[in-house]
Amino acid sequence: MFYTEYRPQKFNELIGADHIISAITGALAKGLPAHAYFFYGSRGIGKTTTARLLAKALNCENPTNSPSFEPCGKCQSCLSIYNGNHLDLIEIDAASNRGIENIRDIKENVVLAPSMGKNKVYIIDEVHMLTTEASNALLKLLEEPPTHAYFILCTTNPEKVIDTIKSRCQQFQFKRPTINELKQKLLKIAKDKRFEITEDQIQKISKSAKGAYREAETLLEQLINGNSNVIGDMFETNSDYKYLGEMILNSDVASAIEHINKVYTDGNNLEVWTEKYISYLRGLLLAKVGVKNLSGEFLDQDDGFMKKASLDLIQKMVKRFTQALFEFKTAIIPTLPLEMALIDLLIENIPDEKPVSSAPLEIPVVSRDFPYKKLIEAVKPHNHSIYLILYSCDVQSFDGKYLTLVAYYSFHKERVMSMKVKDIIQAEAEKLIGSPVVLKCELSDKKLDAKKLTDKNLKSVKEPMDIEEVFEKVFGDDMEES
Repeated sequence: MFYTEYRPQKFNELIGADHIISAITGALAKGLPAHAYFFYGSRGIGKTTTARLLAKALNCENPTNSPSFEPCGKCQSCLSIYNGNHLDLIEIDAASNRGIENIRDIKENVVLAPSMGKNKVYIIDEVHMLTTEASNALLKLLEEPPTHAYFILCTTNPEKVIDTIKSRCQQFQFKRPTINELKQKLLKIAKDKRFEITEDQIQKISKSAKGAYREAETLLEQLINGNSNVIGDMFETNSDYKYLGEMILNSDVASAIEHINKVYTDGNNLEVWTEKYISYLRGLLLAKVGVKNLSGEFLDQDDGFMKKASLDLIQKMVKRFTQALFEFKTAIIPTLPLEMALIDLLIENIPDEKPVSSAPLEIPVVSRDFPYKKLIEAVKPHNHSIYLILYSCDVQSFDGKYLTLVAYYSFHKERVMSMKVKDIIQAEAEKLIGSPVVLKCELSDKKLDAKKLTDKNLKSVKEPMDIEEVFEKVFGDDMEES
C-alpha cells in the first residue's frame, strides 16, 4: 500500500507540519523531550506517522543533530521500528482496548526496563475511546511516569478526552494538508513510480482526498495499478446531484424520492453519498458568492441546477442535508433521513394560508385566518407522520376557539382525532395563538387528487393516484403512531 510504502521515515520528510516538527526536534536536540504528547486532528494526516518517528528518535542509537535532529534510520532500533517489531514500541488501539484492564496491563509492564532500546514508547491511538475508569487510570500513569517511559496519545476527537489528561501532555494540533501539499506528495510518488500523471488527474485526486494524505495515496495507487476509471468514479455522481437538484427546483417530490431509493438500491452508502452531495452543494454555494478557489469542487459551467438555484435554496439544502447526516444513525429505514429532507425542502415554500382544494365544499365563513403552515411545522418534532397527514388536510374553519379541519380519507380523520394526536395538535395550536383551541375534523365526500400533496402541482406520479397510494408508494404502510 502506498500510504505505508511512502510513510515518512524522517522528520524532514513530513509535509505541512513545520511548527510541530520544530518544537519536537528542538526538545530532542536539547535532551528535553516531554514524557507525554497529545496529537489531535482529522484522520489520515500524519498523527501516527509522527508518533512513530518520535518513538524512533527516542530510541535511535546514532541520531544526527545537524541541521536538525533526525533518527539515523540505520541502527537496530530504527530498523526494528520501521519493520514493526521493536519490543519497546507498544501501539494500542483504544477503540478495541478501551477498558481499565488494558491500562492496568500497561501499568504492570511500564515499570520494567526496556528490552532492546533506550526507552519504552506507548502510542495510544483514538485515546478518546477509553472508558472513564480507563482514562482515570491513564491519568495516574501520566502524572508519575518512569524515566524510561514515554506516552504519545492520538485522537480525532480531542474534545472527548478529559482535560486533566490533556493538561499532562504537550499538545499539538495536526491540520489538514492544503491541495498544493497533497499534490507535492502525489507528484513525488508518481515520479518514483515513473508514472505519467496529468495535471488534471493529480488536481482531481488532491481535491477528492478531502485533506487526507492516506486517501490521496490510495486513490493514486488505484490509478497507477490500472484503474483508469478512478478519476471518473470520483465525480460521476455529479450527474445524480444535478438531477436531484432539478427535481427540487421542479417540486417533483416523488421523482426525487425515487431517485434517492435508486441510489440506495444501486449499492451506494447513503452517508458517504450525502457527504459528497453536501460537498457539491458547498461548491455551488461558494461559487454563488464569488469564492471559486476554496470550494474543492470541479464545477460544471453547464450545470443547469447551479444556474437556476437561488443562493437561499442552496443554503437551505446544505443545512437540511447536513441535519440528515445526524439522522442516519437512528433511522429504521435507511433512506428515510433523505426522504424527509426532500419533503421538508419542498413543503418549506408553501404559504401560511394553505390553499383549499379546488373541489367545492360547504364551509362556514372563517372569522380570522389560522397559521396552518406553522401548525404543520410545530407538530413535526413530535411525529413525522402527523406532520404529513396534517399537510394532506385543509382548514375548514376557525372561529377563535374551534379549529375545524377537513380530511379526505377516513384513516386521516381517525388518525387526527385519536386522543394522543389530537392532544399534540391542540397544544401546539394553543401555543401559536395564545388561547385554548378545540380540534374538530370533518370527512369530505370529495376524494382528493394526488397533486394535493403540495401546492406546486407536483409531477408525483406518471398516472393519477389517490393520496393513500402516494403515501404508500413513498413511505410504505409502516408509519408508526407516536
